[in-house]
Amino acid sequence: MTLSVQRWNPWQDLEQLRDEMDRFMKDPTAVVRRTFQPDEVPRLNLWAGETEAVVSLEIPGVDPADLELTVEGDVLTISGDRKAAELPEGHQQLRHERPTGRFTRTVRIPFEVNSERTDAACENGVLTVHLYRTEESSPRKIEIRRS
Repeated sequence: MTLSVQRWNPWQDLEQLRDEMDRFMKDPTAVVRRTFQPDEVPRLNLWAGETEAVVSLEIPGVDPADLELTVEGDVLTISGDRKAAELPEGHQQLRHERPTGRFTRTVRIPFEVNSERTDAACENGVLTVHLYRTEESSPRKIEIRRS
């Protein structure tokens, strides 16, 4: 297993703030739009039992039709697109803090997943995915023969 460690760069946030201030000084009515950064993805929780794992992902404002879920072996990949809200005619956007754009989240499940039994539901901006263990990867009791 490869572990990737990304170090926090305090200057990156300051540079982004400086860039936004420069844009604001040039045009005070300009709106700074946030898009997903490479290290910024929707948050998730994962819990598992003997036969099932559950992934819960925060995706407020994402239409379930704009989501794609794939399972391969023990890896679940969730991709989606958070679209910017359309403004009513005659309105001007003054703030834009919620990120928009494409995102992908990949998580390893602690067992092989039966993709035929996987199901997902989205309610109140939370996607919940139930993943079930394959029969082949289920723990088995092994009987010991006497010789």
